[in-house]
Amino acid sequence: MARRSLDEKDLMILALLRQNARISTVELAKRVGLAPTPCRARIQKLESSGQILGYTIEEDIAKDGHAIKFMLIEAANTHKDTIRRIEMHLKRHLAVSSIWSIEGKYDYLVMIEENDIDLSRDIIRDLRALGVAVDILTASVVDHVFRREKVSLR
Repeated sequence: MARRSLDEKDLMILALLRQNARISTVELAKRVGLAPTPCRARIQKLESSGQILGYTIEEDIAKDGHAIKFMLIEAANTHKDTIRRIEMHLKRHLAVSSIWSIEGKYDYLVMIEENDIDLSRDIIRDLRALGVAVDILTASVVDHVFRREKVSLR
C-alpha cells in the first residue's frame, strides 16, 4: 500500500512512539492535542499504510554478554543467483538482525548480535566456501555513543 502524506500530528505521533512505543493512547492523544479516538484512528492509518511496521523493544545487549558486529560484504558478482545465495545464507543465521543492500565497494551491510564470536566466523567461512563473497570486513561495536530519535528529511 502506498504511503500517505504525513501532517504535523502524524509526525508528532511517530516521534512520541519512537521515544516510547508503550505510551498509552490517552497519553499520546493528550501530548499531540487530539482526543483518544481520532488519535487511535491515526495510529491505525499509520500502521495500515506501512509507515509503522511494528513495535519493538530496545535492550542493553551488553548486559547479557551479547556483542554487536557489523559486516560489510562485497559480492563476487551481481548475478541474481549470487545475490539470492548471499541473502538466503545470511537470513538463516539467527544472530543476523538486519541486512542492508548498500552502494559503493561493498554490497551489503549486515548487523550481527551475538554472544559467541564463532557465529560471525562461521558466516564468513560459509560465504567464502560458497564462493559468493570476494571481500568481507567486520567491525565490533565498542560503545553506543549516540542515537537520534527522529531524522527529518523534509
